[in-house]
Amino acid sequence: MEEQPPKPEPETTPVVVSVSPQPTPVQSRMPGGLLGTPAGRLVLAGMAVVVLLAGISGGYYVLARHTRRKPTLLSVSPVSPLSTQRSVGPTPAPASSSGSTGAGGVNPAAPSPAPSPAPASSPSPTSAPSPTPSPTPAPSPSPTPPATLPAPNGYTNLIFDDTFSGTSLNTSRWIGQIADKNGIWDDNGKLPYPYSSVGNQGGYNAEYGSPDQVVVNNGLTLNAARSTTFSGYTWKAGYITTHGKFTFSKGYFQVRAKLPDSRTGGWAGIWFLEGGGEIDMDESGYTACGSAVNNCIASNLNVSGNSQKFYNAGVDLSTGYHVYGMEYKPGKSITMYFDGKQTAQYTANIPTGAYTIILTETMAQNASGWHTLVSGSTPSPMSPYQISEAQVWQ
Repeated sequence: MEEQPPKPEPETTPVVVSVSPQPTPVQSRMPGGLLGTPAGRLVLAGMAVVVLLAGISGGYYVLARHTRRKPTLLSVSPVSPLSTQRSVGPTPAPASSSGSTGAGGVNPAAPSPAPSPAPASSPSPTSAPSPTPSPTPAPSPSPTPPATLPAPNGYTNLIFDDTFSGTSLNTSRWIGQIADKNGIWDDNGKLPYPYSSVGNQGGYNAEYGSPDQVVVNNGLTLNAARSTTFSGYTWKAGYITTHGKFTFSKGYFQVRAKLPDSRTGGWAGIWFLEGGGEIDMDESGYTACGSAVNNCIASNLNVSGNSQKFYNAGVDLSTGYHVYGMEYKPGKSITMYFDGKQTAQYTANIPTGAYTIILTETMAQNASGWHTLVSGSTPSPMSPYQISEAQVWQ
């Protein structure tokens, strides 16, 4: 704040011009003979002095009042408390050129009325504005490691992400069995815990599920190997599911995986249960694409009015990693993707429930004419099924 300036000396000329008395009216009010006498001239001189003093006083008042209202006073007035609070609080929205209303109903674009003149005394220490501190960003919680798969178009909220880091399965997200809302599939009690089976003895599946075929080593590997531990099964293989741990009721699931060589009976799967009908996003080993078995992606929605669909990826899916995706819009549609390209879509009788995620390495038998089959020439251990990441976005 500037120190109060000294009172300026009044300018004589403007005062005399604006307030000097007119001699003619004064003389006209004098008695006719008095003006010419010494007493009359004395009276006239006294009156002139009185008028002159009054004019000087009035002129100084006008000049002094004008000086206190000069616009330069506004530029040195103290910062208001509201401005100080805004400078250290949340960053306010910039003032609109059209005069939009700011926080608390204050229009940041409207001019403030001229303040009353500040007193000449020194301002209190608290009235001077403190420098605006640099804002410190609040730390963002990151319960999920940074995703390596990019978000699918239109989705921003990552609600599930597993890169299978470390050397053991994350049991807060997965179990090493196949299960649904009725519990673990144990072939009607024939398989003791922790074993399970996608199919019953003598069906389409030659294997039972065994946790020792699930390997985590900074990535997930589902293996398969010959085994005669349980009657009716000739193989054991790896399964995992989010049963009892995680479900999603809408959104986009994607997984980056390298499928096994399925020409000799391998039957890898990416599928979903418990939401109102089995969804098969991808199954390997089908012969619908001709001799290029490892190029074939089989998808299905196991609900009335829908059927299995096949897509030839044009590349051997056992030679490298690819991204497999599924968009679930409850009651509307289920759409499958391969490396971002749509491969199948279902729009009839779409379920509305919440689904679990299932990843399995299985082995096919009794499936002649539509799938490859295990035989004596099938290598053991089988070509591995490898997954580097699984995500759900909403």
